[in-house]
Amino acid sequence: GTATLTVTYTPPDTTAPAITYGPAVVVADCSAVVAWTTDEAATSIVDYGPTAGYGTNAGAPDYVQNHAVGLTPLVPETSYHYRVGSTDNAGNGPTQSDDQTFTTATAAAPLITTGPSATAITGSSAIIAWTTDEASSSDVEYGATIAYGSAASGGSGVTEHQVTLLGLIPEIPYHYRVLSSDACGAGPPASADATLTTAPSPAHRADRTRA
Repeated sequence: GTATLTVTYTPPDTTAPAITYGPAVVVADCSAVVAWTTDEAATSIVDYGPTAGYGTNAGAPDYVQNHAVGLTPLVPETSYHYRVGSTDNAGNGPTQSDDQTFTTATAAAPLITTGPSATAITGSSAIIAWTTDEASSSDVEYGATIAYGSAASGGSGVTEHQVTLLGLIPEIPYHYRVLSSDACGAGPPASADATLTTAPSPAHRADRTRA
């Protein structure tokens, strides 16, 4: 008999992505987040600036349908023009939105919305966690007295903060407070003083067990 070979032809993708939602913007004093969706996976680019000539861009090269791009640092109480653009992985695009504008909010320090709290406490370490209402830095001051004397940092640009304290002494009460500054330096608001007590060392726990 004669074998039959069936070949399915898939035409190349020549259609640029379509913006199906947005762009929408959530504004803070020194930053903004621009969000939009596309009907296929595509890149995320935002052009922005003081005029419709833009001059600055931000984005991500990943191919996604749900896009979110942070713009920072911005100047408080300032009007910005912006547009978004997306290109699919076949190189179609960019599909760009119309020009839009937003105005940043009045400068204000971040607010600590939850915490701080100490977790994962051992004889020599602890994790300090808190949240803020806008992206900001993560800093902790700590020490054996309310004068603190030591500091640790967990970076910047987040609302969910976690900083690990290392080199602590077992069975010692420590005072600590957290501080967060936003992208344009507003802050830092310091939390109220809080305390934690480190756990016994493994040797001490073993002694107590034998006793």
